[in-house]
Amino acid sequence: HLPLYKAYREARPDTPIIFVSACVQHMSRDMMERRKIIFDTYNYALQNGDKNVSFIDGHTIFADRYANAYSVDGAHPTDSGFLRMAEVIGREVEIMLRKSK
Repeated sequence: HLPLYKAYREARPDTPIIFVSACVQHMSRDMMERRKIIFDTYNYALQNGDKNVSFIDGHTIFADRYANAYSVDGAHPTDSGFLRMAEVIGREVEIMLRKSK
């Protein structure tokens, strides 16, 4: 994950990057490890002065009062789940694009 970030950032130094971990309600050990890898890359970027990055914890995307409507099994989104993802990630895209102007 980190090598991809480094290569992309070298090629596109001004492009905003939003790191998003998996949108699951129940975090398996594998999902926790994957989330940590993504979060570690995000932290690396921040610690190396990249102010054009953000992180969305996918585990929190479905964590509201309608959580049961967002997926069929805690991992595979329903139409409502995809809408929720679009809302959360879309807000962050707007924020990042405003910051980069």
